[in-house]
Amino acid sequence: MSDKKIKIQIADPGKLVYMGEAASVILPAHDGEMGVLHGHIPMIGLMGAGTVDVNYGTTREYFAVRSGQFEITGEAVKILAEEAGPVASKPGK
Repeated sequence: MSDKKIKIQIADPGKLVYMGEAASVILPAHDGEMGVLHGHIPMIGLMGAGTVDVNYGTTREYFAVRSGQFEITGEAVKILAEEAGPVASKPGK
């Protein structure tokens, strides 16, 4: 895993839910989970409902999202969801 951090923004139409940096992020793309590290190929895509997993290396933080879109630039991930908010743990864990 790269030592470089990826910048992450999670927002819904009403607010900025999260902004920070992490070692990696796993997001619920419309066709399955997708892991993103710093340097990932740039892309945009559709999100399904699920949980965004922000991995700091030794700890994790989770955010529930309901549909939306994402943009990856290689240095950052921007998530715009219909609804988003922090959750205590990933469902099923």
